[in-house]
Amino acid sequence: MKAVMYHYVRGSTNRSPEYYHLDVADFRRQLDYFESEFGFADREAFLDVMKGNRETLPSGIVLTFDDGLRDHIEFVYPELEKRDLWGIFYVPTGPYENGTLLDVHRIHTLLGEVPGEKLLSHTEAVVDESMIPFKRREEYQTESYERQDNAEATTQVKRILNYFISDEYQTAVIDRLVERLGTTEPNVSSFYMTPAELGEMSDAGMIVGGHTVTHPVLSKLDMDQQ
Repeated sequence: MKAVMYHYVRGSTNRSPEYYHLDVADFRRQLDYFESEFGFADREAFLDVMKGNRETLPSGIVLTFDDGLRDHIEFVYPELEKRDLWGIFYVPTGPYENGTLLDVHRIHTLLGEVPGEKLLSHTEAVVDESMIPFKRREEYQTESYERQDNAEATTQVKRILNYFISDEYQTAVIDRLVERLGTTEPNVSSFYMTPAELGEMSDAGMIVGGHTVTHPVLSKLDMDQQ
């Protein structure tokens, strides 16, 4: 069994962030490839393993989708329905509880609106050394995002805002960047699926899983915090 994870998958839309995404036409081609080369894992067999009723994982592909994005109800779900496929949708609960975007998506919005070098300059101006613990600093610098093909300034912004600074400062730093740069942020209802839409997908055989409340970087937390 192989698990393949997606975030932004979209066709024609003006929805933020204009950062990166997989075009839905390419997603269709990937599904065609998975079908011809591997097939898709049987849903009930997969659930039996999760419940401890079966020892051997089924063969084939399991599709997973992170963050509860509107892309998933508009572009992903229709493709899965057409092919009689299922997927696991991992949804953070914070946006539904407090009505605000997750910090990780606010960072994506900034990256979509502001050139990397400019955003890095402003980030370095508002982030103080006191906000960055020394623990694991070298590891995060050398190992985070090493497989992403970003411009170096973009990668460094993501390292600073997601990994380097302590979580207690993250929201305030992003607030300051938004104020300095005059960027706009989408509202929750235009960015994430609604509870009713999640229920619709669940009723149709999709699996909705937990994805924390606020989407922290778990490697920054000790075991008790996790």
